[in-house]
Amino acid sequence: MNKDMLLSQIQISLQNRKKELLDFFIFIKTQQSETIEETINKSYILLLYAHWEGFIKETSIKYFSFICSQKRQVKDLTNNFYLIYFKDILKNYQISRAISIEKEILTKTLDKNKKFKIEIDKEHFQKYVLGIEDNLKFNNYKNICEILDYVLEDLTGKFNIILEKLVHNRNSIAHTGIKADENTYTDIADIEDMKNAIIKEMDNFYLFVESNIKNDRYLI
Repeated sequence: MNKDMLLSQIQISLQNRKKELLDFFIFIKTQQSETIEETINKSYILLLYAHWEGFIKETSIKYFSFICSQKRQVKDLTNNFYLIYFKDILKNYQISRAISIEKEILTKTLDKNKKFKIEIDKEHFQKYVLGIEDNLKFNNYKNICEILDYVLEDLTGKFNIILEKLVHNRNSIAHTGIKADENTYTDIADIEDMKNAIIKEMDNFYLFVESNIKNDRYLI
C-alpha cells in the first residue's frame, strides 16, 4: 500500500469516528430529560471509549504494517524500531545456563543490516507490544506513544485525568450497567470536556502519523 492510500484510509476512519461522536453528542444534548438522561449519557461514554481505543490501535497497526512493507534495514530506522526489533528477538529465548544463548542474542541484536520485519498479526506483537487485549488507559497509551516515538504532551496532567475517568466509567458501565461511584462524570458539560479532550488527542495522533509517513520521519 502506498503512502496516499494508507493516509486516506486513516483519515477516513478518523473523520467517520469524529462525525459519529459529534452527531451523537448533539443528539444527547437535546435529550437531557430525567427519564432517559442517564441511559444516553452512559451510551455516549461507551461510544467515546470505543472510538478512542479503536482509532489508536487501528492506526498503530496500519503504521507498523506500512513500516514493515518498506523492507528497510533496521539501521535505517529510528531507534524506537530497533528496540521493537530487539524485543521481537527476545521472545524466542528463555533463560538458561548456556552462555551460547546470550552469544546468539548479542549477534542478532548487533546485526542492524537485517530487514525490519515484525509479525503484526501474531499474539506477541498485539499482546506485548501494542497491548491489544488491554484497556487503552493512560499508561498503556503512553507505551504506544513511546513505541511510535510520539511525544505525548500532557504537562498539566489534564489528559491523564480525563482518560482515566473515561476508562474507569466505561469499565463500570460495561461490567455493572451503571456509571462509577467515584471519579465519574457529573453532567453533560463534563461529558463534553471528555469528548473534546479525546477527539483532540485523536487528531494529534493522526497528525503525528501523517507527518511521519509523508516526510519519512521513521528513517534516520
